[in-house]
Amino acid sequence: MNKKLTLTGANVLFLIFCVVFIAYQLVLGILLGEELNSHIYTIVLINEFVMILAPVLIYCAAKRINIKEAFRFNKPGLAPMLLIAAISVPAYFVAAMLNNILVFFLQFIGDLPAQIGRAHV
Repeated sequence: MNKKLTLTGANVLFLIFCVVFIAYQLVLGILLGEELNSHIYTIVLINEFVMILAPVLIYCAAKRINIKEAFRFNKPGLAPMLLIAAISVPAYFVAAMLNNILVFFLQFIGDLPAQIGRAHV
């Protein structure tokens, strides 16, 4: 088989993924309804591994693509690891600040649902 990654093949896989994922979310919303929050961790695990990782691995296996080469699993050097650690701390604070700004403006639109892990008031 052709081991070259093609844009068309990736786009077809992405289209199929989007259709299946939207259908899955609709069915999940209809079946669980209000109980959705009590099963959130199971749903996240299914989303991450079954709905996102599995199609990519199946595509790579069907095309006989070298996963280490395609996803560039290389050992990082010491300098990139230190830079990543140094950049991630301020990036977390920026993300938290932007989230707080967004929540501030959303509170004027309507009532915000309680966040998972926090006590309901």
